Amino acid sequence: MSRLLDYTQVADMKCCTTRHGIPREIEMDFKAGDTVQLKSGGPVMTVDQIGQRMHSSVDSAWCQWFEKTKLEKGVFPLTSLTKA
Repeated sequence: MSRLLDYTQVADMKCCTTRHGIPREIEMDFKAGDTVQLKSGGPVMTVDQIGQRMHSSVDSAWCQWFEKTKLEKGVFPLTSLTKA
C-alpha cells in the first residue's frame, strides 16, 4: 500500500539530506579518512569516499585496506559499518 507525503514531510526530508540524498546523521558519522570496520567483523578499513553506487539508492562507503602487502578495495552499505 502506497502512502502519500504532504508538503511539510517532503520539505523536512530535503532539509535532512545531503546533495547525494544521504540522511545527514548517517553521512556525518562517516567521512573520507575515517577508519571503519564491518559490524560483523573483518579488517580495519579506511573510508575513501561516501555516496551512492550508480543505479542504486543505497548509501555506501568506498573503503580500502591492506591484506598483508596487497591493497584491497570494496564498497559497503553505510548501515553495515561501524567506526573502528
